[in-house]
Amino acid sequence: MHRSRPIYISIIAWLYLIGAGLTVLSLALMIYDPKVVYSQINPDTPFALILAQTSLGAIVTAVGAWNLLRGANWARWLMTVFLVESTTWTFLSASIPASFWVALLWSVIMITVLFIPPSNEFFRARRGRRRRIRSVVSQA
Repeated sequence: MHRSRPIYISIIAWLYLIGAGLTVLSLALMIYDPKVVYSQINPDTPFALILAQTSLGAIVTAVGAWNLLRGANWARWLMTVFLVESTTWTFLSASIPASFWVALLWSVIMITVLFIPPSNEFFRARRGRRRRIRSVVSQA
């Protein structure tokens, strides 16, 4: 049985795609004016590390979100690892303690939504559909 994508998976994926685009814009701003970065992040953190973390985050977010739309189960796990990593990064580098709590709450909500039963069914159905297509193609 093929299920259509739950609306909340679409919303999450599109929010993260938009976020990845905004992150690219923020990278340009960081490079143009590094003082902006240090107003929100601990000044002891090396600037190159901040740029690398932000760039990698934008790439992982875009790839993961795009593949969530396609129903790839590995993308769900990628986003889970990314959420845990970004929450940890926020804990270690944020100069405002409330930033960590917001990131933690967001991550818990997103991970919960990615693994509730309707989400599990959607990703399982997409995986089964790809297997059936591969077996039909290999028999031809």
